[in-house]
Amino acid sequence: MKNTAKKRLPHRGQRGQVLLEYIFMMVCCIVIGVALAGLFYAFSRYGDDRLDWVSIDYP
Repeated sequence: MKNTAKKRLPHRGQRGQVLLEYIFMMVCCIVIGVALAGLFYAFSRYGDDRLDWVSIDYP
């Protein structure tokens, strides 16, 4: 009996799936990084004001 197994090629829609997932994860990491940088900037610049709003002044 001959071995008639053919070399399997990926389907047309699956070729770019890995690249698409990689790009999606990079975009997510960039968005999270920008959001964290914005929060860090806001809290480092206006941190004292925020603490004054939520703190209680004891006599």
